Amino acid sequence: MKRLVSLFLIILLSLTACPLFQKQVKYKVTCTATPNLVDITIENKDGGTSQFADIATPWTYEFESTKNAFVYVSAQNQQNHGSITATI
Repeated sequence: MKRLVSLFLIILLSLTACPLFQKQVKYKVTCTATPNLVDITIENKDGGTSQFADIATPWTYEFESTKNAFVYVSAQNQQNHGSITATI
């Protein structure tokens, strides 16, 4: 029984490391305001939250993640004019 469990764990670990279960993630933020400074919050490559302040756009961040991982990007325009676009 221990061998079966060990074999199952080895197979599971092999599958999660397989490129079929990996996806390239790219965040992109643009802003039309001048100056084009924004504050950005993201789900980073380690599954944690990263925050960036006073970032000039266009801005991109790329990493490899598991296929169905939760990802997000949030961006706030620091100006009272212009538009901002955030894409994944």
